[in-house]
Amino acid sequence: MPKERFFFEQPLGKDTNILINNEEFHHLVNVMRVKIDEQIEVVNGNGQLAIATVQSIQKKQATLIIQDVLFEPKNPFSIILAQGIPRPNRLDFILEKATELGVTEIWLFPGDTSERKTLNENQLERAKGITIAAMKQCGRLHLPLIAIKEKLKNWEVFK
Repeated sequence: MPKERFFFEQPLGKDTNILINNEEFHHLVNVMRVKIDEQIEVVNGNGQLAIATVQSIQKKQATLIIQDVLFEPKNPFSIILAQGIPRPNRLDFILEKATELGVTEIWLFPGDTSERKTLNENQLERAKGITIAAMKQCGRLHLPLIAIKEKLKNWEVFK
């Protein structure tokens, strides 16, 4: 298995070229120091794992060619974590561990004593980034869904 996995959010197809940019490009070139013709793994969070070769590295993007694509079907059972919205530093830890443990959905709701009642766009993007990093690290191929729900007492289950 290659040293590191990289995330590409779109479908992966055999013998296609993909462009890696932004944070994944920085990680590929500056952190992992991957060179041209090296093989890497690319995941998309939807059950696909691609074996790709680095074809070229430009200033702000890298071009990869996909040699092979493996698909892992989604587990037929859902594991849902319903969590009151905690402080941001605690949320990071919860998201990371839930992803590593195989949770399929993370439902965040405003608790009666929660400091925060919702998450803004930047916080949701950060949350997604944390789950992506945890998914790559632990070897999962499916990214958990993060959903903001209403107060617990308004859920159908409790009515």
